[in-house]
Amino acid sequence: MRALFVLAAMIAALTPSAAYFVLVARDRRLARQLPLLVSASASGLVGGVIAAVLERFVQRLVELDAAARTASTTWLVYGFAVSAPLEMALITGAMAPFWLVRRSRRSERWSARPTDREGMLFATAAALGFGVLRHGLAAWSARSFLMVPRLLGAGVGLALLASLWGYVLGREPDRGFRARQLARVWFGSALFLAVQDELFLYRGPQALLASLPFIVFLVGTVAFLWREPEPALDADSRGSLSLFLSAPAPSIHAIREAFRREDRPLTARWLSVGVLVNAGVVLSGVLISVMLGRRAGVDFAAIDRVDGGAEIVVPVATLATGALAAFPVAGYLIARAAGTRSVLEPAMSSGLAMLLLLGFFGLLAPAAIVFVIAVTPIAFGLSCAGAWFGTAR
Repeated sequence: MRALFVLAAMIAALTPSAAYFVLVARDRRLARQLPLLVSASASGLVGGVIAAVLERFVQRLVELDAAARTASTTWLVYGFAVSAPLEMALITGAMAPFWLVRRSRRSERWSARPTDREGMLFATAAALGFGVLRHGLAAWSARSFLMVPRLLGAGVGLALLASLWGYVLGREPDRGFRARQLARVWFGSALFLAVQDELFLYRGPQALLASLPFIVFLVGTVAFLWREPEPALDADSRGSLSLFLSAPAPSIHAIREAFRREDRPLTARWLSVGVLVNAGVVLSGVLISVMLGRRAGVDFAAIDRVDGGAEIVVPVATLATGALAAFPVAGYLIARAAGTRSVLEPAMSSGLAMLLLLGFFGLLAPAAIVFVIAVTPIAFGLSCAGAWFGTAR
């Protein structure tokens, strides 16, 4: 029976990479880039071997037993400080074929200049090659079919996170490339790699459900970046959203403009008020979800039970829905009250509120930090979306 588990887990480890190359091969324009993408994936595979050797050495050096890994603070620190940055650095090193394309564009198979998509393509290919080795090794320890969704989610998440900094890396200097911007996105991807590994590979089955919104958010972000750049929308040019709302449908350019600082400086008053509004609205959202849940017969006491198992899914989902639904409301209220044309102040207020929440959980329950970090980008995005419709336009 264990052989069947291992076989299913191995197929799950190979599926993201196979699906990627099938999609590339079916696109005529992308298929011309297939040989170099395969070489990037092969380089990522070599990076996976190097990572396995180095991590095994570090674990022996600090006396950590990978076979007995638990959700402890020690393993959390190891994941954030050693494992995730090392693995993301080796995936970046596997981008050598991309640099060859950047330096020499003589082949007729390539366009005259690089595009944002090329950076995403090569970063994804390198990450998938790395994941084949990384998740293939994890498949050998499969003891149930639960390893199938674990490895599928970890493989897809790894590729999506790498494509984010690949997008920044693929930008030309005259199109907004900045080393500091790349560094921020890269370190953010490494941080969330540690988070997704904890959720997918080293936590209980309930963590898989908690990671679904995170993966959906990554998919939506990468799909948004993948689309062709669009010109800025005029005030009279309305997208499909404008049939119901006064704000124009967002584009990449419009979103960048929305985060630009206005003529007036950022004020500590509105930032502090924004933090309080976020805290108050989130608390109200949680209380409303508890009231509605109690009327619907949801057993919130199951969250405190050690052996709650699947019983905690519904109460946790109810509380999370109430908390996340509050962020767009808070963003909208802050933007309307401040009378700003930028979402920068509501976004910073939301970020500060999440930092306070991280500090609170860091003191109360360090193991819960990964769950808070996982929902941080979702809460931030929802807050910005609410502020977008509340800005004075």
